[in-house]
Amino acid sequence: MSAAADGSGALPLWRRRIVLTRPRARSEEWIAALAAAGADVILYPVFVMQLPALAERREAVAAAREAAAEKAPWLAFTSAQAVESFRAILDEAGDTPALLARARVAVVGPATASAARECGFSVTFEAQPPTGEGLARELLARDPRPFVLHPTAARGLSALEDAVAGAGGIALRAVVTVQHRNPRLDPSLLEREFLGQGLDILTFASPSAVRHFFDSAPTRLRLALRQIAAVAIGPTTEQALRAGQSSFVERAESPTAADVVRACIACVRAPR
Repeated sequence: MSAAADGSGALPLWRRRIVLTRPRARSEEWIAALAAAGADVILYPVFVMQLPALAERREAVAAAREAAAEKAPWLAFTSAQAVESFRAILDEAGDTPALLARARVAVVGPATASAARECGFSVTFEAQPPTGEGLARELLARDPRPFVLHPTAARGLSALEDAVAGAGGIALRAVVTVQHRNPRLDPSLLEREFLGQGLDILTFASPSAVRHFFDSAPTRLRLALRQIAAVAIGPTTEQALRAGQSSFVERAESPTAADVVRACIACVRAPR
């Protein structure tokens, strides 16, 4: 049967079985892009994202009010989840209109840009490259000493804030989402998929996802799972995988769907 006849065409990930460890809500673009490249996607979300405790929500609101009082504040978002959680916290406090009217908004990636617009924010620019470091460079090029509010996860990276502070600007962090182990995670699903048709690539977007994944996996499968190619988003996730002795690790240049697909294709094509 020809490639065209069996439906594969020139799809580079045809019938490759790829595990996504992020929540579905944060993986829709990845799912669509991987499927378009021919992959079979298995969802195994090792964590869930939730709003923080009341005290932290109040701190986020206080930071938003401080930003709204500035002449030309920036809101910097590095994930769609942060956008949605921040908007929910502002709505809870009744403070959304003030910040919507004053802030310029910088985002990383099309999914974050889409979430920002859906939540009523007018996006000033989408960073290229779509990373926290890329966002910091472009923001500082537009505003050398900015006032920036960075709504992020409790364990979000500080590269953006460090860059702004290093340039003499002000960067406030607002914790708007907290990561928890997924209480509904079903390790038997992983075992069934592995023993059934096998797995080709594992994907991880954070060091904690690496840790939660292998901690949750059935003990008898852990060694075998470490022999499967893994895609890491960013250097710290790559380091976590290598420290855990994963046999083959490919790093995506950014968390965009296009870069994740490219990294998966590199896994497939690399000699092993």
